Amino acid sequence: MVMLQAPSGASEGLRHAVELVNRDLDGLLEGLDTHQQAQFWENLHHYALAHVRHKRRNPHLVASPEKVDAAVREALELADEKFIAHLEGLAGLDHDRFWRMLHEVAEQQEEATEHSRARQVRLSR
Repeated sequence: MVMLQAPSGASEGLRHAVELVNRDLDGLLEGLDTHQQAQFWENLHHYALAHVRHKRRNPHLVASPEKVDAAVREALELADEKFIAHLEGLAGLDHDRFWRMLHEVAEQQEEATEHSRARQVRLSR
């Protein structure tokens, strides 16, 4: 479902990390309903944006338990663990490329999920 695409000229390590992240995201999203997926993408979007802007002091993706569904929080924590493992050993430029790609995809998915949620609400009335 989710498709990060490594840019042309990407290293083998980055291409491999992108494949693994795509697989992981599909698995993590599988058990979440549309509302939960919207929460997931919103939090992941902000997390990736912080990395793109190099403003991330805490290396872990942490979502407030008061604002995020427990299943979403668990999915975000698993995603964070997997990202750390998949990016280990990549050069700085590859890290930057990865976070830019993830930011763009998360932003697009956040918007698409919100539109889908709005459509479901209208249909249920």
